[in-house]
Amino acid sequence: ISSFNHIQNKNKKDGRINLTADERTRLINNFSGYDISPDMVRLSLVNMYLHKFPVPKIYEYDTLASEEKWNEFYDIILANPPFMSPKGGIKPHKRFSIQAKRSEVLFVDYIAEHLNPNGRGGVIVPEGIIFQSGNAYKKLRKMLIENSLYAVVSLPAGVFNPYSGVKTSILFLNKNLAKKTDKILFVKVNHDGFDLGAQRRKIKENDLPLTLEIIKKYKQSIIEDKEIEFNRSEEKLAHVVKKEKIAESGDYNLSGDRYKEAVVYNGKWDFVELGELCDFKNGLWKGKKEPLKKISILRNTNFTKTGVLDYSNVAVHPIEISQLKTRTLEYGDIILEKSGGGPTQPVGRVALFCKKDGQIYSYSNFTARIRVINESKINPIYLWRCLHYLHQQGITKNCQNRTSGIRNLDLNAYKKIRIPFPPLEVQEQIVAELDSYQKIIDGAKQVVENYKPTFKIDPEWEIVKLCEVMLVNKSTVNPKKYGKNKFVYIDISSVENGTGAVSFTNKIEGNKLPSRARRIVKKGDILLSTVRPNLKAFCFLEEVPDNAVASTGFAVLSATTKVEPKFVYFQLFSDYLQEQMINRMGKGSYPSINQKDVQELKIFYPPLDIQQKIVLQINNERKIINANKELITIFEKKIKDKIADVWGEQ
Repeated sequence: ISSFNHIQNKNKKDGRINLTADERTRLINNFSGYDISPDMVRLSLVNMYLHKFPVPKIYEYDTLASEEKWNEFYDIILANPPFMSPKGGIKPHKRFSIQAKRSEVLFVDYIAEHLNPNGRGGVIVPEGIIFQSGNAYKKLRKMLIENSLYAVVSLPAGVFNPYSGVKTSILFLNKNLAKKTDKILFVKVNHDGFDLGAQRRKIKENDLPLTLEIIKKYKQSIIEDKEIEFNRSEEKLAHVVKKEKIAESGDYNLSGDRYKEAVVYNGKWDFVELGELCDFKNGLWKGKKEPLKKISILRNTNFTKTGVLDYSNVAVHPIEISQLKTRTLEYGDIILEKSGGGPTQPVGRVALFCKKDGQIYSYSNFTARIRVINESKINPIYLWRCLHYLHQQGITKNCQNRTSGIRNLDLNAYKKIRIPFPPLEVQEQIVAELDSYQKIIDGAKQVVENYKPTFKIDPEWEIVKLCEVMLVNKSTVNPKKYGKNKFVYIDISSVENGTGAVSFTNKIEGNKLPSRARRIVKKGDILLSTVRPNLKAFCFLEEVPDNAVASTGFAVLSATTKVEPKFVYFQLFSDYLQEQMINRMGKGSYPSINQKDVQELKIFYPPLDIQQKIVLQINNERKIINANKELITIFEKKIKDKIADVWGEQ
């Protein structure tokens, strides 16, 4: 129906459809379709009747198993064929040129084979068609490239939400055009005018109109036998690749990004002052003059160490509307910390604003907004990466002064900072590379932050007091009597909340240790922070250095032969134990539990062999978590090294 309406609209003049009765009849008689589902066929027939098709040609037909209509060919085929193959695969007849059991392969093969010599086709396909390495997929891509394929448009994952979040592409087929060119056009659509969530809300960014113009331009270049030239906007989305290049590996891979020429850069660029590239605007706070409007205000407290914003605690204040006009944040703006900092952290942190939820945001009087003046010269995200890096390197320290104990940024001095200024194309490649690293970091963080050791509780398990299976604070020592002998002191700050990571770097002479340095620890002990145990400063001591002593802020749990100590350790993080500890915490500045509270904690106590199996399972899970932590460290360093390379420091 959409195709029929499109043809009619293209033939309108002065609001009237400029088709003769004969042309309209021939048009109606030449639309046909197949579906294996009788219900879908009935629905389609009704729809066609309602749109004034007197004898609609919609047939119940198994395209893959039946040969009845094999000899029917078409000028145009448009399809969004099923991607799912039934369990056990498809049992097609033998007339397909590609022998396969996957429905998506067979449907694309069918469409390509049933085009007339001058036929055209548009097919939405899953990513398997684009890059899967199976023989059938490779043979299909080879056949398409040699016979009919002239363009591939990559769509973002989520364009079919809420029905499916699958990543798809569109294959454009034209047997006539394909014979005349030795290249394939690749276009990457990043935005289609709607966000990619389940609700598909409308957004400003839409690459589809430009994509259509690029395809038209490419087709015309083939017809005129000319080399296509893309302007700056077009080359962000599109590029062409020779067919022989695609065939080189034998995979005939249709992922356009695979063939993009890398822009080589050596980190030696001109440096330009920030003031030449950006517009700066100071922030605001509560307004006094009417009219006022309540607005979300981003503050220093919303900054994070990674340079992104935390929106979980945003202030809302009445703001003078006259002031707001020039202080409403836009996507890609950078918020600069003007006042704040600390003894070990200079002022000048930056955070990228990248909200598109339609809500109005502004920024506080302790900050300023940085906005790129001309995005055809500098990429805002590249700029943010550079500014974040120079703060990390302590460069902003040279631009700060202090008044009344507060560190303030000298904005004039800051504007004079010179940053590397490569061509926009290089900036965008740097951003793309760093974004790919960031996606890996974000994915690994999701795994780490959402993990907590869990196991299934058997209601038949015994429940015992902790003191029945563990010794609590078994032995103490006064290290001061050992004089200048050095001790490894483990205090509350040595143990990372929630992760079990412990540091042994705090080495102090015995006579200089604080009076609370008294707990003797050994390999296999558990340290349980009795001060604010809800923060989960717990650790299992896999290894212990010589002369190690822990603070009395910990309860030291030593296992008896009755229990697997790590099984007890993992339980400390559970909601069941946490609830007990929180209920026993005292009030005051340092809410804590005492030794008796620890001894009275109730734990699950299954047979020892079950404890050991559970510990083995959780240890295997934690290996994966630790691998993700290592991944985060590696790729954070990659980001830092890449920016350092841009600054010419490596």
